[in-house]
Amino acid sequence: MMQLLFHMLLYGLFGWGVEIVFTAIKKSVKEKTWGLEGFTTLWAFPLYASAAVFFEPLHDALSAIHAHWVLRGAIYTLGIYGIELLYGLFMVVLLKMHPWKYSGRLTLRGYVHFAYAPAWFTFSLFLEHMHNILVRIDQVLYR
Repeated sequence: MMQLLFHMLLYGLFGWGVEIVFTAIKKSVKEKTWGLEGFTTLWAFPLYASAAVFFEPLHDALSAIHAHWVLRGAIYTLGIYGIELLYGLFMVVLLKMHPWKYSGRLTLRGYVHFAYAPAWFTFSLFLEHMHNILVRIDQVLYR
């Protein structure tokens, strides 16, 4: 149980950090400034932390069959969109709040934005490396 909580904490913090950097760079490019002002929400933490529950077993299964990195990234990206959609719907239906609202033509009712597929694809492949590092840490901490 401690191992799972440790992984959730690290994935949550990592996701927050990446989101803050991503939004800072996006804003800097859009406003043509050297300033970096990124943001995230408290509601994003459980979304990123859920990688310990959903991503890790999927990564293990895809690694066991030696799936190509392009296939793995595509599957992870679809999974991220699915979790993002379900989490967003959950927040709206149960808590009556919309933690994020994407706009534009490439969105699915404001819950997911398909233009971010390359970012999610890349992010998920970084998660593979993070998971591999966590497995090594687990061998030391939880043997």
